[in-house]
Amino acid sequence: MKLLNNRLIDEMMSIKNYVNNLSDEDLKRIYKKSS
Repeated sequence: MKLLNNRLIDEMMSIKNYVNNLSDEDLKRIYKKSS
């Protein structure tokens, strides 16, 4: 269970890093696409 938890946290962290690294332009583009 602990292992699974750590893995999940790693996934969350990498997603968070990915989002943080997106530029405002990228975010606007994604937002436009989804709406």
